[in-house]
Amino acid sequence: MKKIYRILTVLAALSAGLLSTGCKDDFIEEITGMDLYRCLQPMNLAAKVSNGQNVTFSWDVTKDAEQFNLAVYGDEAMTKEVFTAVVDPSMVPYTRKLDADSQYWFKVQASSSSKEASKWAEYGKVIKTYAVKDPLYLKVAAREANSISVAWSTEVADFEDVTHIEYGIAGSEETATVQLGADEVAAGAATVAGLAPSTEYVITLYYASASRGEVNVWTMPDTSSAVEVSTVAALEQGMKDGAVMFLKMSGSPYVIGGGVDS
Repeated sequence: MKKIYRILTVLAALSAGLLSTGCKDDFIEEITGMDLYRCLQPMNLAAKVSNGQNVTFSWDVTKDAEQFNLAVYGDEAMTKEVFTAVVDPSMVPYTRKLDADSQYWFKVQASSSSKEASKWAEYGKVIKTYAVKDPLYLKVAAREANSISVAWSTEVADFEDVTHIEYGIAGSEETATVQLGADEVAAGAATVAGLAPSTEYVITLYYASASRGEVNVWTMPDTSSAVEVSTVAALEQGMKDGAVMFLKMSGSPYVIGGGVDS
């Protein structure tokens, strides 16, 4: 009986040893394969915005990665591709100037000639750009009853970086927008039309969301139906008639009630 027990014990030990050896070999092979795949995948993705539009994309440069495939999108679902780039490890962090006042998302993949390309690593946050510009010293060039013409400095290097003019009556929250054409941008001048006579307006020049200059200005009065008055006699008569008058100086100021100062 003791012999039978000893034989069974030895057989059990041998079987356990064989099973253990087989599992160990399989396990080592699986982990090795997994490490070869995962060691390429970029980690610690980040993005930094500077000067409003310069976006710096960064991630850990993984061992054995020969290049990185960068893909940038304009939507969170990553269906609207903005641009792609093949980035050498020596170029990480990678900086690109993007459109102002926009939102972006990105993902990156590592590849190697000796290994399978990694999975795409996605950056889980939105990247927001914004507009930053120096003033262009906006000034009033001409005033009419229904329009205001403005001009800005063309001596500044980026004077053509303007997109639109926003205007509204002073003190009002309501505004309207005029998109600038190529000719206006090149000339550094534009006219805002359709305004009300004798009214104060705030006119602001923009590049995207960045203000590049602002002026407060009154439109001229509407004189189309006014009586032009240039003498004291005509002024007195107009006052008697209750006329709408447009006063024009003729050498000296008016003195109501008699004569003209000499």
